[in-house]
Amino acid sequence: MHYEKITTEILEKLKAIVGPKDVVTDADAMQPYSHDEVTDPAYHHMPEAVVFAETAQQVSAIIKLANACHFPVVPRGAGTGLACGAVPEYGGIVLSLEKMNKILEINEDGLYAVVEPGVRTSDLQEAAEKKGLFYAGDPCSGDSCFIGGNIATNAGGNRAVKYGTTRHQVYSVEVVNPTGRIVNLGARLQKQSTGYSLDQLVIGSEGTLGIITKATLKLLPKPKYALDLLAIFDDRRQAKNTSMKISRAATTATTSSSKSKGPAKTTWTTRPSSSTKSARKTARRQSSSLTTIRSGRPARPLPKPSAPKASSSAKKTSSSLSTRKRPSSTKSCAWPRNTTWSHVSPATPATATFT
Repeated sequence: MHYEKITTEILEKLKAIVGPKDVVTDADAMQPYSHDEVTDPAYHHMPEAVVFAETAQQVSAIIKLANACHFPVVPRGAGTGLACGAVPEYGGIVLSLEKMNKILEINEDGLYAVVEPGVRTSDLQEAAEKKGLFYAGDPCSGDSCFIGGNIATNAGGNRAVKYGTTRHQVYSVEVVNPTGRIVNLGARLQKQSTGYSLDQLVIGSEGTLGIITKATLKLLPKPKYALDLLAIFDDRRQAKNTSMKISRAATTATTSSSKSKGPAKTTWTTRPSSSTKSARKTARRQSSSLTTIRSGRPARPLPKPSAPKASSSAKKTSSSLSTRKRPSSTKSCAWPRNTTWSHVSPATPATATFT
């Protein structure tokens, strides 16, 4: 594909749009913008200029100039990707959005946040947490990647097992389309069944359909209880099946990760629906059960809960069920009643059988 080179005249027009300090042509300063996290030099390509935009209007003017002068524009966030999507293969300019880094609003009542694309994912998570809220998007590079890049690549991460990928965290986006027009796609609605889902089309398009300049994201109430469970399996299929069984039986998995050589680690977040006192008892019982898994030794027995008195009619109905006995170690456990724990030597992790 043929593009025009960046001339002195084009550079002057770019400086008129964003200011002289936000147009960089020095080779050493541009070198970090020639690649993403891929280290192979075969995938590194130097841009002819790096331009830093601070508003959607500036992005729009740059795209209109690119159309008029026929030079390529590669939008870039933090450059933490591994797909070379932010690499200027055909030269031209790299349009960096790192200066568009403001959290414009966190609405506690409406449970949403309005952010610019250069906001670091971890910064949004921390800001939401201070309000007692929770942003579920959590790519593995969350401490360095930008929200704009998350949306452009539909980033996943460990929490996708419960909350979905980035596209499931987005209400709407403001986008500069390939002709330079600023458009708003999506809406801050739980139900939106009218028209085309153009916002979902843009999400994951990696800058090919438009440049994201603002996003409205979903927030959730911060989970009150969380437990980490480390389980070791010899077979990956068994690890996957156990995770699904636990999710169906008792608890909702929040994050899940595994290693090909080593243990599979899964974190489950529980949100008890009972009263605070009852929820605390449940958390303590779960913690006692986890001690069994981590150490391979039986947990300290807990007091046997008093059984509620059954009516005379209920006694007849439950007589056939009362003959089935459960192991004493699970009588006061917060795990489901049809869970049988098998305790083994301290050198071998304990296992749980779900029926």
